[in-house]
Amino acid sequence: MAQWKHRLDLRDIWKGNPVEGKVEPWADDNIHLFVDMLVKRVKRLLPKQTDEENADFDGWLYDILEEMQHILTYEEYLEICSKEDNPNLIVSPLQQFNLVLDEFYDWCDENRVWVDKW
Repeated sequence: MAQWKHRLDLRDIWKGNPVEGKVEPWADDNIHLFVDMLVKRVKRLLPKQTDEENADFDGWLYDILEEMQHILTYEEYLEICSKEDNPNLIVSPLQQFNLVLDEFYDWCDENRVWVDKW
């Protein structure tokens, strides 16, 4: 069994966005809120790996977090789709997030960070 060095706790936000006493599922129009919370938690959990001035800085993790922070907002996505001949070719914000999340999981596995979602 793997020996985890860190535990990233996402249990309180994984199921959705708490809005007015209920949980709103993560979707294209709100995934940026999840990304903001996720990036803050990663930076708080791993300050050395996310600080470019630190000897333990991890460029791969930095690139992943940067990519997450540049996921289109829903408004940007709709604007781009409105200008495209074939809007089905544009990757939605939630799809973008899922692609980056796969890479984040790979980084976490390699660096022994347990992502606690449930």
